[in-house]
Amino acid sequence: MPFTFNGIGTKYYGEREFLEDGSFVTTEWFVFVYVPIIPIGSFRVVPTGKSSNLLVYRSSQYLVKRVPINWRQVRNVYIVTVATFGAISGAIGLLGRTSSSTSSSVSTPSQTTLPSPVPSYVRPIVADNGSPFPSMSGYISGYPQEFTDGSSSITIDNAKNDSDIFVKLFSLDTNAPTPIRVFFVRAKDIFTVETVRAGNFEVRYRDLTSGALSRTDAFNLKEVQTGNGIQFSKLTLTLYRVSNGNMRVHTIPEGDF
Repeated sequence: MPFTFNGIGTKYYGEREFLEDGSFVTTEWFVFVYVPIIPIGSFRVVPTGKSSNLLVYRSSQYLVKRVPINWRQVRNVYIVTVATFGAISGAIGLLGRTSSSTSSSVSTPSQTTLPSPVPSYVRPIVADNGSPFPSMSGYISGYPQEFTDGSSSITIDNAKNDSDIFVKLFSLDTNAPTPIRVFFVRAKDIFTVETVRAGNFEVRYRDLTSGALSRTDAFNLKEVQTGNGIQFSKLTLTLYRVSNGNMRVHTIPEGDF
């Protein structure tokens, strides 16, 4: 998914080859101060509707599919970029000459704006490690499963929501918060993370309908040796569309997920 920080990163530019379903082809670029520099690949963006996320936030939904790079679109974006910079340079030159002499006049190329970018969030079809989301609630392949030497469990209850969620269980006992389990929970479903070591944790998740990122408060899983065996934690986190579940949630930036 395209991401920029201080104008540097990746971004979609261009819209062409519209179909009757409302879809169109756009191209992802490496950008510097939001200026397209190198084309990375082309994608067909298909609108899939509108809905609310877990935090009462409405957003358009899109599905993005990779297609062969559209060189005509690449050419047009380069042309528009060059024309825009030419127009800006001409305008600066005109202002400079006007300040020195009000009698001189200069014609400059008409400024052409860059095409409007596609919406900032497009529902991904794969996780951030490139693995596809499973068809059922469960672990996502390619991520390590750590801290598996315990007896505690955490159940994520997403039964009250109609949005799929991409979830990461973070340990807070490492030098920096570290994801130890990564999984997918379908809308109207639950999933249980088992054999978790005792310690301090928090859950961070993305609402795949809106793209909103959230985290829970920190919580503690305990294991105590008793005369009858080990007493351990069995925690259930209930997520609701509005913030009335059994855990407070907080919005987080992209870099914290």
